[in-house]
Amino acid sequence: MRTKIILILVSSFILSCIPDQNKIVTESELSFNTTDASEMYFKNLRQSAYEVENRDEVGIKVYKHRKLKNLNCMLKPSLVFNWRIDKAFIIFDSLEHDQYHFKIGTSEIDFDPSNQKNHALLALKIYNAIILNESIEVDTAQSNYHSFFYDAEAKDIFRITVYDFLRMVEIR
Repeated sequence: MRTKIILILVSSFILSCIPDQNKIVTESELSFNTTDASEMYFKNLRQSAYEVENRDEVGIKVYKHRKLKNLNCMLKPSLVFNWRIDKAFIIFDSLEHDQYHFKIGTSEIDFDPSNQKNHALLALKIYNAIILNESIEVDTAQSNYHSFFYDAEAKDIFRITVYDFLRMVEIR
C-alpha cells in the first residue's frame, strides 16, 4: 500500500513538471524578455538542436534548427538572442517577397516582414494553427494559395522552434 502511494505521488510530481505543449498562446502573452533561468535552460538542453551563429559585434546569437535547413519550407524561423539587453526574437529567414498573404483556418492575414513583432505574431498564429490542426496556406502573388508546409516533418520542426522561443521568453 505504501509503495502505491509513493508511486502515485512521484508520478503526479513528474507529470506536473511537464509543460502543456498543446495550449494556444494569445497575442497579449507575447513578450521578448528573457531571464537567466530561461537562457540556461535553452543553452543546456535545447541549443544542441540548433546551429549557432555568433555576431559579437552587435551582441546577438542566431539559432537555426539543424533539421529545418534541409527541409522545403517557405519561411524558416530562426531564434535571435540579444544577450546585451536580455531579449529573444523569432524571425523568418529566406524572405523572397516583400509581402505574404496567409489563410490560417478561416482568417486571412497579411504579413509585413518589416519588424520583429510582426514575425513573432505570425509565428504565434501559425503555432496556434498547428496546435488546433487548422489549415495553413500562403500566397505571395495574391492569386492562388498553397499549403505552407510541404510535409509533416517541416510542420513539426516549425512547432518545436516556436515552442523553444516561447520557453526562452518564459511563456511556456
